[in-house]
Amino acid sequence: SDLDECFYECVAVRYAAALHERIHDEPGGIVGVGQGSTQLSLCMNAKDENGMLAPFGLPLGNLEGRRTIDQEGRTFAEGLGEWEKKCNRRLGRWARDIGLESKKGTATATIVKNRPVVCISGCWYAAASALVDPKESPSKRMRIDEIVRELTAKKAAILAEIGSLPADDSEAMKRKVINLSNYTLISQVLGLLLPSDAEVVFARDWQLNGSTFRTTWSAGWFLEHLYGRCVNVGVDALKRAVVPYAAREAKKRKETGHAVKSMKAMRKLRSVRKVAS
Repeated sequence: SDLDECFYECVAVRYAAALHERIHDEPGGIVGVGQGSTQLSLCMNAKDENGMLAPFGLPLGNLEGRRTIDQEGRTFAEGLGEWEKKCNRRLGRWARDIGLESKKGTATATIVKNRPVVCISGCWYAAASALVDPKESPSKRMRIDEIVRELTAKKAAILAEIGSLPADDSEAMKRKVINLSNYTLISQVLGLLLPSDAEVVFARDWQLNGSTFRTTWSAGWFLEHLYGRCVNVGVDALKRAVVPYAAREAKKRKETGHAVKSMKAMRKLRSVRKVAS
């Protein structure tokens, strides 16, 4: 599921961040944008000194943006305008639904302060094409407001070139449309959900102890599998990432089972009373 994918990405990033020589710390949050969904690991409890991150999945990906932007019958500029509205509307509704924003508009803390937010997957590709040196992973640190400003400028440059043209899905336009979709989604995810002064690093491949490690969900699944078999992978961060998640799931199953048992007991009691009367 999207939630599992998010959780395993969180495991992989925690592992890499703890071992990397330039970070050596827990991430303050994690963001990954893919073709079909967006995954976020956010801090939902500002009083948690351990900075525990909770996984979230949002069914909004850059493939939907590409299809919206190059839809036949309108210009690229009109398609981009529609994609921007979709992102803003759905991200805002999602943030309110999960409690990131109250009905009064007060924002809830979403990251652990003074720790870098790590952006991976589609975020990395957008950054490598517009913001950072693609040979440097993890990248230099950048503020959210700086990222949003630069991605907005890159979008404007592409629109100046193709905005008035009729939308089409030709190979000649493919890369430009992908970038428009990615830049829009990532700038809105970061700008709407994270503090403007938060620092971000973009990452894909990490050099850890002389080897290359790629932070994908499959790498996280493998690490969690090793941890489940009591294999010491040498990082305490993995313990903090895996155990609370497993504990939450166990508690959820227990509470659900208790609720079902209580409901059955109440039905039985009502039937007994009905017979007795």
